[in-house]
Amino acid sequence: MTTWLVIVLMVNIGFHYMLDHVLVNSLSIIDTKGRSIRNDAAFGHDGHQSEWDVDDWWRQTINDDIPVSNHRDLDASESLAMKTSVEGLFNTYFIKHVRSVRVNNDNFIRLKRILRSKFQDYGLKSGLQKVDPRIKNIANAGHNLVGIYPGIYRNDSDRDSILVIGAHYDTVPNSVGIEDNASGSVAIMELARVLHEHRCALNMTIMFVLFDMEEDGLYGSKTFVRDYLFPVEIGMRHVPVKGAIVIDMLLEYDTDPGSQDTSHLGPLVPSWRESVRANHNRADFAAVWARRGTGDTALYKTLKHNWLNQSKYKLLLLDPPLPRLGRQLTIGLNNKKLTPYKTFLRSDHSSFWYPHSIKDQSIPAILLTDLGPWRRRVAHRYHSSADNDKLLTKQNLLFLKNSIDSLLKTIIDMGDGRCHPPPANSVEAATA
Repeated sequence: MTTWLVIVLMVNIGFHYMLDHVLVNSLSIIDTKGRSIRNDAAFGHDGHQSEWDVDDWWRQTINDDIPVSNHRDLDASESLAMKTSVEGLFNTYFIKHVRSVRVNNDNFIRLKRILRSKFQDYGLKSGLQKVDPRIKNIANAGHNLVGIYPGIYRNDSDRDSILVIGAHYDTVPNSVGIEDNASGSVAIMELARVLHEHRCALNMTIMFVLFDMEEDGLYGSKTFVRDYLFPVEIGMRHVPVKGAIVIDMLLEYDTDPGSQDTSHLGPLVPSWRESVRANHNRADFAAVWARRGTGDTALYKTLKHNWLNQSKYKLLLLDPPLPRLGRQLTIGLNNKKLTPYKTFLRSDHSSFWYPHSIKDQSIPAILLTDLGPWRRRVAHRYHSSADNDKLLTKQNLLFLKNSIDSLLKTIIDMGDGRCHPPPANSVEAATA
């Protein structure tokens, strides 16, 4: 990254992030109309399409049961919440309702329409991909929400590449999931907004994905990788995927000694355990999960290089010795060699690690997380109704804000990006 790029990031993109006292008025969602690439809708995979017909493939598999929202779905109180902060993102979209296909949830369907419309406002080519796990006790289909932020080489498959930034937006049936995983979903929405608002030009394409049905067995991310990423982007378009950064639980920050439990994960990654112990078991860090000795490590190093305020907000690596390929993993688990490491497969990143159990396919991916189930102050809230807005403290929001800043810096670095100040008539410019 050049010095000029750092200045642009700090002044033109991060100026409001860098000042804690303007948190409440900074990370706002605005209604600026982005360019509409086409009237996109839901999509699936047709293996008979040719590379020339990729756009037709996208356009023809429309799911009419979830049309684009015209924003009249937002009531007056929600519209006011759109003017303020990361906390405003939580309040606008995620604070009120359970988001699960296991319940008859019209509110979740409504949210999908609204979020897809926001992606389109941000100039993203957006679609809803149907997720049908065919499980008898699940009556409703899920939908991944995909938003493509095109790089400058998007129409040139020989020069384009892809970075996936994903998070699941579903919850367990008894929780509104502020930590798990509205926090990751908020990060996705804000990253998309800032890239659009600052007209960032990148040498790679960003695919923002909100995965459905993670809580039911990673069905959303498995469907995205199996039915879209491999057959369409890698298969039809022959575009390489640089990797995936998956965000799952990124809100809890605690500087109290003893706030981080290491008893479960520590024996599996002793180097991480020793780092935490040396800091008196404080939960004052974000964690990255990566497979040791694979392409995941390069992703982690790039994120680490771009991580901001590391003296306050640390970034620690947990890299268990998992194999690179699903075939090797299957053999290992069957022999109980790798059974203790199953914990490290329990979020959507593992759908990129092991898209097939027998084929030699794998995509570099890392999980960015706060290790919520093992943080003493919130462990009892995990997958319960107590995972609610009481977690939206200033300390936690600043931790999430720093993570969003760092991810943005990473995206611009990896994409050799150039960004611009927001338009003079935008909300962000008005609050600068």
